[in-house]
Amino acid sequence: MPANRRSVPKEEKTDEIVRAARRQLEEGGYRGLSIGRVAAELGIAENSIYWYFPTKDDLFVAAVRALVETIPLDKRRSADTIEDVAVRAVSRLAELQPIRGALLERAAVSEPAAALDRELRERFADLAAALLVEANPDGAGSNNLATSALMAIIEGLLRMDVTRSDRGEILRYALRRFAAESQP
Repeated sequence: MPANRRSVPKEEKTDEIVRAARRQLEEGGYRGLSIGRVAAELGIAENSIYWYFPTKDDLFVAAVRALVETIPLDKRRSADTIEDVAVRAVSRLAELQPIRGALLERAAVSEPAAALDRELRERFADLAAALLVEANPDGAGSNNLATSALMAIIEGLLRMDVTRSDRGEILRYALRRFAAESQP
């Protein structure tokens, strides 16, 4: 008999549900995410999922948040340059692009998805500004126009059909140019 929700701490059960939803999301996108399949995989009643996540969109948002945590934004190895960190982060974003597309689609009709989309945009704008500050501590990151331009370049790279290595080279080039352009 499956454990009921009282015998497992709420945070532990929530994490278990989100892990299962994340797997489904990675395999099949939003359409591949099924509360019934999550419940079956975990051996719990479908209604139990709704106790933790009132709607499919709430579960979707939690799973997307978990996937965003896999983007290596601050994970820097000792020999890494800021360009290395940026390239790894954008490569992971590229892998998640279909899910990001689903988030944008759901944001049009779902407040939880719209709130997450706004939060992620702010978070990535902060990352772009931090990349520019590190690339040129004398001013590139304090320039909102430069931050917006870098975000547009990254967005374009995610939408274009370019190889991973070309995407990395273009991003490295852009960061070097931004640093050079803002030198006194």
